[in-house]
Amino acid sequence: MISLATPASLTQHVTPLDAGSHVIAAAWPGGVPALALADGAVMLGVPGLQRRIDVHGGAGLLVAASTPGRLVTGGGDGRVCSLGATGEPAEIHRDPKGGWIDAVAASPTGSVAWSIGKRVTTCDDKGRLKTIELSSTAQGLAWFPKGYRLAIAHYNGASLWFPNTQTPPEFLEWKGAHLDVSISVDGRFVVTSMQELALHGWRLPSKPTEKVAHMRMSG
Repeated sequence: MISLATPASLTQHVTPLDAGSHVIAAAWPGGVPALALADGAVMLGVPGLQRRIDVHGGAGLLVAASTPGRLVTGGGDGRVCSLGATGEPAEIHRDPKGGWIDAVAASPTGSVAWSIGKRVTTCDDKGRLKTIELSSTAQGLAWFPKGYRLAIAHYNGASLWFPNTQTPPEFLEWKGAHLDVSISVDGRFVVTSMQELALHGWRLPSKPTEKVAHMRMSG
């Protein structure tokens, strides 16, 4: 006799949660669920045992990025903060002019990057700061897998920057407004999302004799 087991349903494993504010990002720092909220707080922990941690206060939390070990947030108070599984926020940087943090990116190697307008700043695992000024507003940031190179999306393309060197960033040109950027796991492809309802990609050369190749996806 064959017995047919009742099929499992995804809804049996879903717990509804009222965050109380707009959710900017969700992450699992140290294996603990965390919600970055627009009201400036981070909700940390499993449902029923959650804590609200005030990180940016009334200024609001604008952007967030995560690594397996921590959640990095940027706020309207000009502060960049880090939060781990223990729930103790640490301030990475405070902009002296209180400028809004437009974008953040976190690397598994410990480096963090953030932007305020045209200015992009990085902080390595030893706390050393490096800054670059672009010709247009930095819209999106992403670290390459090894954490030494940063991709920056902006108007008319993207820039690839090694903060620890004196060399100027490499410019990848494509006309239009580039809003965000991501890197392939092997570091060979850079893809931006655009205001023009398109994705644009560049395949980076692996040999000195190769040239940058373009890829497009529209619609």
